[in-house]
Amino acid sequence: MEISAEERQELKVRKAKKMLLVVGIISIIMMFSGLTSGYIVSRGGAAFWVNINMPNSFWLSTVFMILSSVSMIIATIAAKKGNQGMLKAALLGGLVLGSLFVYSQYQGWMELADKGLNFAGDNFLEHL
Repeated sequence: MEISAEERQELKVRKAKKMLLVVGIISIIMMFSGLTSGYIVSRGGAAFWVNINMPNSFWLSTVFMILSSVSMIIATIAAKKGNQGMLKAALLGGLVLGSLFVYSQYQGWMELADKGLNFAGDNFLEHL
């Protein structure tokens, strides 16, 4: 069976997309590996490192983000099946959970600011 030129081109495009996806995933893994390594090295002996107790709001925001992602997956499935009721409910759930995520992030950053832990670079230079 002979493959047409159009099908051959489609296969090439699909292979290129897969390769770009693999390169992207590897790049993200390398970036987070570097950040993790930098965190471990800095925490080990840097005099300027501040120990921070993570506010519970950040853990809660992680839960909201995961549930919001699940809601969007459900919305995608409902859209493919043409289930408008489920689609609307899942999108509304995603909107509510996304709003709760933003609010819990705000609460967490305000809690850190109340403890005097601000995300600014000026204090870093004082410790060198």
